[in-house]
Amino acid sequence: MEIQPCRTPSRLVVAVDGGVATGKSSACTAVAQRLHVPYFNAGLLYRALALWCVGERIALDNVDGKVESAARNFPIDVSLDSGTTAISLGGSDVFDQLKTSEVSRAVPEVARHLTVREVMTARQRAIVRYAKREFGGVVIDGRDATTVVVPDADVKILLVADEKARARRVGAGEGVLPAAKRDAADGASSNFLRPGSDVALLDTSALDVGELVSRVLALVFEQIDLRHL
Repeated sequence: MEIQPCRTPSRLVVAVDGGVATGKSSACTAVAQRLHVPYFNAGLLYRALALWCVGERIALDNVDGKVESAARNFPIDVSLDSGTTAISLGGSDVFDQLKTSEVSRAVPEVARHLTVREVMTARQRAIVRYAKREFGGVVIDGRDATTVVVPDADVKILLVADEKARARRVGAGEGVLPAAKRDAADGASSNFLRPGSDVALLDTSALDVGELVSRVLALVFEQIDLRHL
């Protein structure tokens, strides 16, 4: 069922970072629904850029600056109207293509370039500003949402989980080693596993989705008086 965000004057921003299989997407989707604001999966912008570069046969090393140029100019459209993050490229819905193994391998390659990250951060911040203006707030997740994209967020949380829990969530087909490799690759350009002093650390290893959502909401309510929502 689609999540319909409500337009409210709260201007609430909740930022959640975390590695692979820590529960970010599931928790943020439910938390956004509870708070009546859209969920912005910021990492999908990098996946969309990687998909575009692969499709256009752009060298991912950015030696010629074409990855940075693509980051500035590729025809991406991001919609939060349904309450979740919908991505299209050149007018075509590419959701199913964003999670392919080819794109997953390409994402760290495009994201490791500082100039590319600066462009993408500006794009992500623009979407956050739009969500605040149009929907009264947003729940954003990513790798550096709490430290780089929206360091002034009202609530900032880092989710972590032990190896057994991550392996269980990812499934036997992938396992924790590839998940750890993906974190390491992302960590080379964004030190997301080291939270700032004002970021709440939440271990999700022993939590199911319902418990995780409750814990995240509790952290929100500790800082923001939204119990009337």
